[in-house]
Amino acid sequence: MTTPEMTAERFARLREIYLGAGGLADDALDEYLDVSCGGDAALEREVRELLALGDPEERPLDEVIAGVARRLSESIAEASTPESVGPYRILETLGHGGMGTVYLAERDDGHFRQKVAVKVVDRNRATPELVTRFRAERQILAGLDHPNVARLFDGGETGDGVPYLVMEVRRRLADRPLLRRAQAPDPRAARASP
Repeated sequence: MTTPEMTAERFARLREIYLGAGGLADDALDEYLDVSCGGDAALEREVRELLALGDPEERPLDEVIAGVARRLSESIAEASTPESVGPYRILETLGHGGMGTVYLAERDDGHFRQKVAVKVVDRNRATPELVTRFRAERQILAGLDHPNVARLFDGGETGDGVPYLVMEVRRRLADRPLLRRAQAPDPRAARASP
């Protein structure tokens, strides 16, 4: 069974039917879809798939589609998770971002063991501009020394030329006790002093 191409007109029709289906009980929904889809089984299936992701009265279609796209992107990234990057064995995915993916990894080359965060450019998005920005980020990290910034340990390129960087693993600030902030002096105290 082939699915028709998603043209702007077909998407507009899908959206209209999806929005009209919000809050309908099962029997009313079946009747509504029979009439609205006009016997187009593929269109009815697509509307039902969207409805399974959320009621249009509770979730706007754009939000549903963005969620599907995000999950699809993450599942593609998960499916393409490398076993290792350089001397680092990948343990799990920590997150995905605009440039690529960050993995929890462990140095595993026989010299010593160390858990690290490895950030790898997504090879599907590795345009020359993105690679240039990534290398600039890596160089900036190499020069930073601040307690609130993860230290850069290593960097390089994968076997197929995709750049990566290796940083210390940092726990999110929300997971650590709050740091005490220095209180600003009270301006009234400055005027009261002799």
